[in-house]
This record gives sequence, structure tokens and C-alpha cells, in this order.
Amino acid sequence: MLIKPKWYSLLPDYLKPPTEKIDKLDKLCRKYNVPNEIFAGWISESDWGTIKTQETMLKQLRSEMRGSSDKEVWQAVVMSRIQSYMFTFATDSNLHQLTPIVESYINKSELIESWHDVLKLIFQLDEEFNNVLSVSKSIVVSPISKMIEDQVHEILNE
Repeated sequence: MLIKPKWYSLLPDYLKPPTEKIDKLDKLCRKYNVPNEIFAGWISESDWGTIKTQETMLKQLRSEMRGSSDKEVWQAVVMSRIQSYMFTFATDSNLHQLTPIVESYINKSELIESWHDVLKLIFQLDEEFNNVLSVSKSIVVSPISKMIEDQVHEILNE
């Protein structure tokens, strides 16, 4: 593909899908006439996107935290995810629901023993935050949107 789709240009470099997946993703985007911003969001919010984002954060924190143990860097990755959620989504109306989640995950991060543990913890954290946020915002996802998003996830994980 010579010209990259608009949704592709909206993604940071570390979230750009491999070349062999672009055509398939773009066909899906065009087939359902998904706005580019939403399609890029689905890519970044996919499990694949979460892993790529956390791998990038790991690399950045390793560089910043030279001399720190793997566990300290892994804990910093989890903390960065927590801070990102709190900065982006915490409001006066949901803070009482988010604070116990944050405290729980800070404690759980003490038990991290591997990168796999970090990713598992982050996926659990994402699920808990999404549950609180979807209830507090009464978000309703259409079955068609969910189906397309699931197809995006499948393509990225092939």
C-alpha cells in the first residue's frame, strides 16, 4: 500500500500495525464506514495496542530508571497506567469508586514477578476501570460496533 489510510496516520509509531495487516484493517474500516478517529481508537484500545503501549512505556522507564531492578521498573509501568487513567477519567463523581481500585492495584503491583504479571495486572485494571466508567457514563455499545471492534482485535492478533 503506497498511501496509508488516514486512521494509520493518527496512530503513534509504536501503535502502527504491521504492513501486512494494514490492507485487511482498512477494508474493514471502509466496509463499515467507520470514522478514522474511532478506528484508530479501537486499534489503540485493543489488547494488541495495550501491549504495544506498555512495551513502549517499559522501554522508556528502563531508560529513565537505570540501575533499578526489573520489578521496580515493572511497578512503574503499572503506576503509569494508573496515573494515566486517573488523569484522564477521574472526576468528583467517580473518585470514590476509582480510589479503592487504585489502592488495590498499587498493592497488587508489589506481587509482580514477571512482565507477564504486569500485562495481566494491566488488563485486569483496564477491565475494572472500564466497568466503573461505563456505569458512571451509562455507555451503551452497539452490537455492530462491538462486532467490528472484535474483528479489529482478531486481525491484530493473527
